[in-house]
Amino acid sequence: DAYARSRGAIDFPAEYAEGYAYLGGRVYGAPGRFYDVGNTRPWMPKGLVTTDNPQVNYVAARTESDLCLALMNQCDRSLDDVTVRLDLARFEPAHGAVQAEVWQDGKKLSSPLPIENGQVRVSLSPHGLTALRIRGLAPRPVFQQKLHSRPVAGAGPTDAAVVMPSGTVHVLRLSFGEELTWHYAYVDCKEDDVKDVRLTVELPGGSTQFSDDSYPFEFSVPAMQSGGPAQFRFELRDAAGVSHVAPPVSFPDAPSRAVSTRN
Repeated sequence: DAYARSRGAIDFPAEYAEGYAYLGGRVYGAPGRFYDVGNTRPWMPKGLVTTDNPQVNYVAARTESDLCLALMNQCDRSLDDVTVRLDLARFEPAHGAVQAEVWQDGKKLSSPLPIENGQVRVSLSPHGLTALRIRGLAPRPVFQQKLHSRPVAGAGPTDAAVVMPSGTVHVLRLSFGEELTWHYAYVDCKEDDVKDVRLTVELPGGSTQFSDDSYPFEFSVPAMQSGGPAQFRFELRDAAGVSHVAPPVSFPDAPSRAVSTRN
């Protein structure tokens, strides 16, 4: 909607995402363009923007220092006095004046709008778009900057599998950045073939044990690179109560800590 109404001036790259029941969609997140502002990343945390008119939708993006906001009128009448409120907890404390550059239906206005206590009043034409570049409020993302940092490449394999009598054990290393790297382990088996699974993660500084007694049998072990080997040892107890110990699965780069979370 923002792309069409801005005639391509607001444009973010997207990847196709396959849906179900013949549906499809696009996944956004990579930096794009917001009128004459480059390197803007879509940023839509819950509660970031509220308005006093339900006919106004919005798309938000951020740079390191600014917020870009596209406000779209969904009705066929003018909205002459709409109050827009920002959640100031999502920004660094402002130092000095906070102002917004304004594009009204694609035309850049000569005078900026003042932002006072996180609020600004705008007008929108019928089915129109009013775009703001707000200077003086530096966004404070909580999660997004972790996801888009450089992945941890590591050394050696990133996945391994061991075939056992009652199922196949899989371990994968997944990385979306230094703070979002972990090993995901699971057992590919039938629900009635395995009673429980024990996992021992052996690190250079010691070992940590986990257990799972319900299907599906899976573990998430957050990992940070420490330069040493990591070994994953599995013990499966089958439906008859017999224990089977898998050969250890090794990765050259070890996590510096191990905490299990069920997915």
